[in-house]
Order: sequence, then structure tokens, then C-alpha cells
Amino acid sequence: MLGEIGIAAVAQALERILPGQVYECSHLGGHRFAANVLVFPAGIHLGRLASESAVPVVADALAGRIDLAHYRGRVAYPAGVQAAELAVRNAEGIDAVADLSLVAAEDEVVRFRGADGREHAAVVEERLGPSVPASCGADPEPQAVLTAQVVG
Repeated sequence: MLGEIGIAAVAQALERILPGQVYECSHLGGHRFAANVLVFPAGIHLGRLASESAVPVVADALAGRIDLAHYRGRVAYPAGVQAAELAVRNAEGIDAVADLSLVAAEDEVVRFRGADGREHAAVVEERLGPSVPASCGADPEPQAVLTAQVVG
């Protein structure tokens, strides 16, 4: 069972385990039927959550672990760095928030350092994606899509 979908259902499920710590808002990204969540203080952006999946995914994030299937990036990073970070985390299986640190973002190359001291790099490419409305009521237009490839 996937649980109920939508922003309100996810907010209600999270409020039960985090009373007084949940704030519901709109236009965070995604869609009203594919709820997104920001987890502070780490600034972890999670997406495509349902009421049932949100509880364990957010609990993991609060404990310093990222469910990579729902991970959208860290709000402190620009979009290209977020794409690179997700590519590196997926390639290396790094799900601990503290186990990957940004070293530098130069042109299209983004470098990180793992907890073990190893460096990881990804090349980010921007291309035009499908035409969709950029916001509510807007006409569809091609949207930028970022892809990242781990190198080295």
C-alpha cells in the first residue's frame, strides 16, 4: 500500500510523528499529488512522497540518512551541484548526509570529498527537456533538464 498521496495527506502523516514541527505550503516543487518535503536543518529536499512513505523517509533524514530514491538535493546548493551530488551519491551508495562534502564547482565539473577522504567528481550537462508549464497557469515551454555523469 502506497498510502494517501498529496500535500495534505503527507503533512498530516508527518504531523502525527512530529507534532508542531510540520509546516504545509504550496509551490515547493513537484505537484500537489506528488508531495515534496524539506527537512531542516540539513536542507534536504525530498520528493514523490505519499503519507506512508513520508514517515520513514523523513525519520531517516532527521537521523542523517537520505533515501536516495526520494532525494532531490540540498537547498543550499545550486541546481547543477544538486544534480552532481545525486549522481555521486547514487554511484557510490553514499546515503549519510555528513559523508559527502562539496569541494568545488568549476564550470560543468563538480567535485566532492567523501568521509573516507576520496574525491568524487561529476560533469553536469544542461539540455532542453519537454515542454511543460513552469508554474500554475503558465503556457507550456521547454524546461531545462540537468544530467550529471560521474567521472574519474
